[in-house]
Amino acid sequence: MRKCGVYGAIGRNGMFLIHAITSRSIFHSAYGSEVGSTAIKFIPTGGLFVTGGLTPKNIKFIEGANSEFMKAYHDKGRVSCMLSNIPLFAVMVEDLGVRGAHKCCQVEFEKLHRDDEPLGAPAPGEVEPLDVAAATAAPFYGPEFLVVSTIAAVAAGVLLGRRK
Repeated sequence: MRKCGVYGAIGRNGMFLIHAITSRSIFHSAYGSEVGSTAIKFIPTGGLFVTGGLTPKNIKFIEGANSEFMKAYHDKGRVSCMLSNIPLFAVMVEDLGVRGAHKCCQVEFEKLHRDDEPLGAPAPGEVEPLDVAAATAAPFYGPEFLVVSTIAAVAAGVLLGRRK
């Protein structure tokens, strides 16, 4: 029985590494191409903000003029020159969805309590915003709970017929 040394293990696993690098390259090319297509569809002259969990985790493969992402972003044929006028920004925050849900909850809460406030209730401008950091630090109240509670609060307002 022949024992496999370090070089044999590298030789066998080398194909896996090549496939992983190739798939990562294909992914970043497709991602950049879709971002470029989105920029052409909407023509955001103020800038296009790439958000989500993929951006901060893959920033070292996205940034740089020679990256697969940027090559695919600018590879749009006759309309490539239009992309040079559109600034591209990478948003490095991963909890943007939770922040948006929090803002929607605040807006809906203020709409619900604008006209029919009971005596002693705070005015809409005096409502304390939720502390997202404190909510996510609690062991049970994670970001998922905050999103679910926001959706439940909005749904409750709609079901009660108090939304105007």
